[in-house]
Amino acid sequence: MGVAIFAGVAVVDFYVLPRTYTDQQYLPAALSMYLTYINLFVFILRLLIAINSRD
Repeated sequence: MGVAIFAGVAVVDFYVLPRTYTDQQYLPAALSMYLTYINLFVFILRLLIAINSRD
């Protein structure tokens, strides 16, 4: 469930970026996308750790 939510946020973030940031604000735009994908990766890692620790 959480993976789908974060993936949805990543898609929305991808479509909102060109409308939010100008060409001169490329660094905040890239940082925004980077943080979205890092949060998704960390969530997946935590989910896998939680699944493996139940065994």
